[in-house]
Amino acid sequence: MRVTALVLCAAVVVAIDLSAQDQRPVFRGRTDLVQLDVSVLDKKRRPVRGLKLSDFQVFEDNKPQELVAVSEIDLPDEYAETPVWSKAAGVDVASNDVGDKRLFAIVVNDLVQTKTIRHPLTGIVTTRRPDPRIVQAVSEILHGIIDRLGPKDMAAILGKLCNTAFTDDRDRLREAIDSIQPNAPPCRSDFGRRSVGAFAGRDGPFAHLRYLEDVANYLSVVPQRRKAIIYIGLYGGVIGGLTYRDGNFRDAVWLAQMANANIYTISPYAIGPSGLGRRADGIKRLADETGGLAITDPTKYEAGLDQMFTENGSYYMLGYNTTFPEMDGKFRKLSIKVRERPDVVVRSRPMWYRPKQNAEDRPTIAAAPPTETANRLYGLLPNLDVTFDATALPFARAGGTPAVAMVAEITEPIKPGTIRVRQKMDLRMLVYDETGEVRKDTTVSASLDETPAADDRVRYAVRSELDLSLGRYSVRLVAHNAGTDKLGSTEFDIHVPDFARDAVSMSGVAIVMPQQAPLTRFGQLDLWTAIEPTAQRAFTTSERATAHFQIYQGGTNALAPVSYTAQVMDGRGNSVMTVDRVVPADRFSAARSTDVTLDLPLDRLRAGAYLLTIEAALGARRTPRRDVRFIIR
Repeated sequence: MRVTALVLCAAVVVAIDLSAQDQRPVFRGRTDLVQLDVSVLDKKRRPVRGLKLSDFQVFEDNKPQELVAVSEIDLPDEYAETPVWSKAAGVDVASNDVGDKRLFAIVVNDLVQTKTIRHPLTGIVTTRRPDPRIVQAVSEILHGIIDRLGPKDMAAILGKLCNTAFTDDRDRLREAIDSIQPNAPPCRSDFGRRSVGAFAGRDGPFAHLRYLEDVANYLSVVPQRRKAIIYIGLYGGVIGGLTYRDGNFRDAVWLAQMANANIYTISPYAIGPSGLGRRADGIKRLADETGGLAITDPTKYEAGLDQMFTENGSYYMLGYNTTFPEMDGKFRKLSIKVRERPDVVVRSRPMWYRPKQNAEDRPTIAAAPPTETANRLYGLLPNLDVTFDATALPFARAGGTPAVAMVAEITEPIKPGTIRVRQKMDLRMLVYDETGEVRKDTTVSASLDETPAADDRVRYAVRSELDLSLGRYSVRLVAHNAGTDKLGSTEFDIHVPDFARDAVSMSGVAIVMPQQAPLTRFGQLDLWTAIEPTAQRAFTTSERATAHFQIYQGGTNALAPVSYTAQVMDGRGNSVMTVDRVVPADRFSAARSTDVTLDLPLDRLRAGAYLLTIEAALGARRTPRRDVRFIIR
């Protein structure tokens, strides 16, 4: 069977620990307890809140089951309300840590690609080009999804198109979407993945179901997160419905169930007399069997997307002891009801499947996807072994020579009970130019000898400086521990200005937390020897943070006063801090640079998302704006 035992650990659970400080339940230890996420909606499809354990009933094959725990997950406004500046603001920190973020894996069938097809009998080769109307519909649907993402949501775009790893960088996602348009700039989001293509070997008439299998298989090891898979396309041209005898369909459904991931399906074809209504039956069933929603008319996708995000913003996690714990390879009907509330709609998966136990299918403690799945999706989906936040700070050395300071803060989970961690971690930095050519390939090693923290993790920082010329680059960071084969990766874009010639320019903005507990650090930064930049962008009102940057005057003209403006905006675009200052000419050094420090007003801010923007001006000439997004918890 294609499904591996490593996925079974998603179903090996026994109890739920609930905490007032953390809504996410923790499931541990036994094979007869089933975990379900359930959306409860009223007649207007609005979330119903405040339900308790006694309000729910669960039936498996029409037999009542014993509920043992329930947790209400109601995401705060910072998830649901997208900041007004989200489309225009850049991202200065890249992260592969999914944390408590919602994950949306968007899988697009090959509707937007030119395909060469060889007839199996005649051998005649034909070229099939995408229908421009379908390309436009797919583009609008994808943009609609990205526009609805909250500031703490992450999305990945996957399939036979411009693959983009899980990110909260809206610009990178929109760039991938726009690349499907005719005469669009080439895809720049697949740097570093040319040797291992996404979904390598996943071809054939049911390739899209194999994509879904891979994504669900991978997501099954991301614990206790709200996860959704969004599939855009039809059922591979097959007319009619699907049955559980279809192995690809069965495995895709089961893996999605194990991952607690609803599959939402969207057809870019308007349903009409052409018979596409019957062809859409497959994606309807795929959504129904995983607790998702099918949107089969692209002219009405706006309402469908609104509903999808509503359902993913408020839900319940249920745990019940099943009376059918046997690994017998059977599907069982699930029914969840709310007592004395006939007016509500309960959305959850309608079936539960347990594969047959065999010698190869043995539950394991290791939370890792199958190796072949991880290889196919290398770098695209979040890795649980090593997570890090990374920031890149362009700056000018003496004489205006450009360089980039890299700061990566790494977190590794450690086996409970470990009292000392001695290991070597290599952080490889691959820098690609706009043509996709490698311009830098540097590795910094961190030889760790640390005591784990109380949460069974080790944290440390790796720093490096790279000499890069003027231009735009894509950077891929890969952390690898050869001894344990732990792996983590992320990627981001940087722009290096022409510091030597531009009349006025700015470095990247370094955020410093003076009172932060010091991390063990590896590598060195020559630019800011007196400060320690952090990649952290989530703060509390009791903490202190300052912004540090440099302003440069290029060329050979006499030094002149330079003005700069710094502003902090909340998610609605309201200014909560504005600073307008002028730096006198005599404040610039012989290297034609000056240092600036600003205090962030954390103690005056409410919980939510914020944006710090900084730009400088010399007469009519202005620098590109520097953006720093951050969150107050």
